[in-house]
Formats: sequence, C-alpha cells, structure tokens
Amino acid sequence: MEDIFPLKHIKIKNKYISTILPLNKSFSYIILDEISEIIVDMILKNKTINDMVEEIYKEYNVDKSVIKQDIYETIKILKKAGFLKNALSSEELTNKLIRNNSQFLINELYRKNNLPFKVFLELTHNCNLRCKHCYLDDYNTKIISHIDALSIMKQLSEMGVVELILTGGEIGLHPELDEIIEYASRNFVLTLLTNGTLFNEEAILKLSKYPIYEVQISLYGTKKIHDKFVNQEGAWDKSFLALKLFKKYMNIGKAAIVSNKMTYHTLHDLVEILENEGIDFLITPVINSSTTGDKRTHAFRLSNSELTDIFQKYNFRIGGSICTAGISRFRILPDKKVVPCELLEDINFGTLIDSSFEDILNSKKRKEWVKFYEKWRGDSDCINCNKKIYCTNCIGTNFIENRNYDKKSSYACSIAHVQYLSKEVNNAERKLFD
Repeated sequence: MEDIFPLKHIKIKNKYISTILPLNKSFSYIILDEISEIIVDMILKNKTINDMVEEIYKEYNVDKSVIKQDIYETIKILKKAGFLKNALSSEELTNKLIRNNSQFLINELYRKNNLPFKVFLELTHNCNLRCKHCYLDDYNTKIISHIDALSIMKQLSEMGVVELILTGGEIGLHPELDEIIEYASRNFVLTLLTNGTLFNEEAILKLSKYPIYEVQISLYGTKKIHDKFVNQEGAWDKSFLALKLFKKYMNIGKAAIVSNKMTYHTLHDLVEILENEGIDFLITPVINSSTTGDKRTHAFRLSNSELTDIFQKYNFRIGGSICTAGISRFRILPDKKVVPCELLEDINFGTLIDSSFEDILNSKKRKEWVKFYEKWRGDSDCINCNKKIYCTNCIGTNFIENRNYDKKSSYACSIAHVQYLSKEVNNAERKLFD
C-alpha cells in the first residue's frame, strides 16, 4: 500500500455517522458504510491488499473476488476524494460513498433529527485587542479551565458532535490552549478563530503535530489602519506573520476580513497582499449589534455604495443558508451556559455546571425552542421575498436588531438588496462577453 498512503485527514465516528474529511479544502466529507470503514481502517494500518482480503474473508466469508473488487473500488473513491495520493481524474466512479452533496446530507441528517452537529466553544471573553466592531459587551477574564474543557468536549463527542470551533475573546490567552487543542483536534473537525497575535513560530510548530482543520485569523485592512482599528500598534505584523507560519508549517490559515467603514479603503491592497502570499481569505461586511443590542457598532457598517463595490469587485455571496441555531448548532459561553448562538445569549438552555450536555439537549427549554423554531416564519414580508438567497436575516439577527423575533432586520434587507442588484449587474456584464 506504499503507493497510496493516506494524506492528512480527520476521521470521525460516532453513533450517527462514520466519515473522513481530507484536510485538503478542495474536498468534502466521505461517508463510510460498514465495509468501506473496515477498508479505511486497514489502509491506515498499512495493510496490503492481500492481507485485507484474507482478514475480511475470515470475518464475513464473502467471495474473495468480491472483496477485492470492493477494496479497489473504495481505493479509487478515496483517491478521487483527495484522501490518498495519485488521485484518478478521468475514471467514472460510483456515487456509493462520495457525493458532491455529502456535506449537505450530513447536515440534513443532524438538522432534521435535532442532533448537535456543530458547537462553538468560547474559552474566554478576555481579549488582548479592542476591535471597534466587536459585539462583546464584556471582556471578562473568566476562562473555561482545561479540566472543564476536556469534560465538556467528551460530552460533545458522546452526543455525536462533528465540528468544533474554539473561539473567544482571544483563545491565545488561554494558559492551557495546547492541551485543549490536542484533544479537540483528535475528536472533532476543529477550527480555531483567533486574531493570531499570540501565535509565534514556536507555538505554531507545536500545533503542527495536531490535525487542525482550519485557522481563521482576523485582518481588517493594511497595517496602519488595521492597528488603529484594533487599538494596538504592531498587531497587523503579528497577525500576518501567524497566517504565513500556519501556511508554511500546516498548510492552513485563512484571513477573516470584516469589511468596515474605517478600513474599507484599504481592502483592495490587503487582498493583493494576501494573494501574493498565497493566503486564502474570506470577506464579510456583516457587523452585528452588541450582545445586549447596543448599536455602537453600526457606525462601522458599510454604506450601500460601498457594499455594491465589494460584491461586484470580489463576486462573493453571503446569506441564503438555513439557520440551525439551537437545532444542530450551539454555543457554549465561558460561564458554561449553552445558548443557540452568539446573537441569542438570552436563550439559556442550561449550564454545564449543574447539567450534562445530554440533559440540556433533552431539557424542556430546548424542546420548547425546537417546537417554536419549527413554526417560526419571521416577518411576513420575508416569506415571499425574491432575495432570500442573498439574505443574512435570521431569528438571531431579528432579535439582536429589534428585540423581536418576528420583525425583520433592515440591515439584512439592505445587504440582500445590494447583493441582488450586484448579481444582476455581474450577470449582465458576463452576457456581453458570452
């Protein structure tokens, strides 16, 4: 099996699914059935094909030619999916295991059955920066301890959680972050959200031994204006260096750009810098009110003309997805309170101090939320709107903007309208060259 050794990947098996996810972002989840799971485990143990055939035959007493065919078919699929080297590009492969919509299928399994797929674990609200658009009202230094974090993560794993996002505040301030990441990376598809300023070369080299799926580092503009926006001189240099080091040692790292009124004029230059370094990036103009509904952050929202400019220039889309807050997605705060998302901290399903995660999922409060959410339709104007695929509106946005679940967010409407018009302009321009 030397010629088809497995590339870096994450393998998740719980009571709901068995799947592998190549760390190559070009590929998605590979759903495993019983026989393909056995074959994958044997590949990971570097078994020869003959050894695989013999072991499977002893266990299942199936014709050896059928077993061998299954092995070769699975290997072809794994190569095609980016799990093994020497990928085959021209063969027609079965859809038995790998599907273009495998991510969608897994998400739907969890959503329709009200199962926890993704959890954001806030290790602390403490932060070494003070970004002007931040929605946090409190930078309390309280942290979730390493012991408590391990206990929480074990519960999440037992309940079938697949994706875990470690966030803050700033996760780099946690004194035992390495131990938390070690466990998390081996049990979940792990993403780190950070400003990157506390991750030097030594720290990143240490993390490079763990199968971390992604790291997103906040960058808002070019050096001078970024430092002013986050209220710390030298922050840009540290964040940008972290991005380059994660790229160098782990081939991961994405710049998370919140385009805002203060740094907007440097966006093009920032994107050019990132592209020259081969660093991936994502852009969003979404700036929410604070967790208590304070509108101080609104001063940094882009105008409609600025929104139009970035949507047309960078041709990306936001919105249109189904919100699963409190259904298959959850957020755990530093005080161990379990809530649907960062916009709905008032909806407290319970705390992991006096309840288990399983008890919280089965609690009366959570069941009432699921029942309420199934019937929720939002503002009547939204039901037949033709701009839904561009809309960032959700129950959390409604609440944080208006303290009312059923009143639409005018801000979300503006973003949807601008995207819709920008898309029409881009389509018209493309037709001129067709």
